[in-house]
Amino acid sequence: MRLLLLLLVTASVYAQIPTAADLYAAVSASYKKSMPASFTADIAGDIIDKQVGTIPKSQTTGKGKAKLTLYVKQGFKPKLVLTGVSSFYETMFSRFVPHLMFLGPFAIVEQRDYKGFLARFAIASVDAAADMWRVKVRDLKEDAGFAYLFIDKTNSLIMRGEYWFEKKLIMRSALTYTNNGQWNIIDSIDFSGEGEKPYSSSVHMSRHTAAVIKDDFFK
Repeated sequence: MRLLLLLLVTASVYAQIPTAADLYAAVSASYKKSMPASFTADIAGDIIDKQVGTIPKSQTTGKGKAKLTLYVKQGFKPKLVLTGVSSFYETMFSRFVPHLMFLGPFAIVEQRDYKGFLARFAIASVDAAADMWRVKVRDLKEDAGFAYLFIDKTNSLIMRGEYWFEKKLIMRSALTYTNNGQWNIIDSIDFSGEGEKPYSSSVHMSRHTAAVIKDDFFK
């Protein structure tokens, strides 16, 4: 009898776990509802200040402090543009875009449908972790890297992630959202790294502004 009850409980738990396609649909719908179709946001943080500090003064415009702006439009990969510097340094933060994509929200925003998502990412598994769904995702352009993304069961927003490479935990991330009365927008992202030299840093997003951004801007 106990074995039967255990089997029934186990079957019930597994029956409640969404398929990869259903979970993608829920997360995609959540972000499309909670974020503007296109917007900009200022990004600040210690790691950004450190990178900006490497720019020669001769390559700054002298019109105030250099500012990093995130441009997001549903259906496109986000773009990071630094202003207050020469054109040579305007796109210096482009190398961080893949890190943004691997967080989850921006990869979801970029894809127009599940088929497009699967062309770049593979969902290896979905299971339950307390009040979260834990999803194992592989980037098809990475030979040995994968991520565990933790998705809130109530609002289908991605809350945190673990990034692994060659069976080693490389980095953790945690996303904090705020509601401005209209949207649930990303307020901050905290990073912590593992290994011989552990580290932690964070970036903050502010001045989220809905904006009309032409498609050509992202090409």
